[in-house]
Amino acid sequence: MQFETLADIPRAHAGSHGSRLALKFEGRKTTWSEWNERCNQMGHALLSAGLPAGSRVGYLAKNSDRFFDILFGGAKAGMVTVPINWRLVPAEVTFILQDARCAVLFIGAEFLGMLDAIRAACPDIRAVIGIDGPSGGVTSYDAWLGGQPTAQPSASLSISDTVLQLYTSGTTGQPKGVVHTHRTLPDRAQAGAEFDKLTEREEVLAYLPPAW
Repeated sequence: MQFETLADIPRAHAGSHGSRLALKFEGRKTTWSEWNERCNQMGHALLSAGLPAGSRVGYLAKNSDRFFDILFGGAKAGMVTVPINWRLVPAEVTFILQDARCAVLFIGAEFLGMLDAIRAACPDIRAVIGIDGPSGGVTSYDAWLGGQPTAQPSASLSISDTVLQLYTSGTTGQPKGVVHTHRTLPDRAQAGAEFDKLTEREEVLAYLPPAW
């Protein structure tokens, strides 16, 4: 398999072994085909919101399989995911959202208490999506994806496109955004080859916060 961008990973594995398990989180199991389709829906949803390529998409939540939908689905649409350390205080969160000029924010239920401050300080945010359901007056994750096509989004992608923007701790000043392109992320071909070696009885444990 050839993997030039993050978008290639769910697509290729869905084509070669779509019925195998791709993700398991708190009892929720997703096959490669199901995950690829959900990533496609995510890409379409972001494009339908009128976001141009390179738009920043914020993620403020704890561990969830939804993070991978956002990262890889955003990659399919040419978007840039901005994970936010959930241990930060509201002023630090709003600084990052302002600095990155995030257009969409995915938020966990535990952080809805920050929402008024976020909305007041971040006028660039067009939509706030609750990954844990329709609580707190935000659009639910399922409603956001509902009705979107499951086919691959037609977006022009390059290995040199930015796909991830991570922020430093800011110990010597304000946090700095560090951008990663598809090229600078860990070797996609090697990662794809390692996945191909796994049998249906094997799993990979992601025990660190994937959004940091």
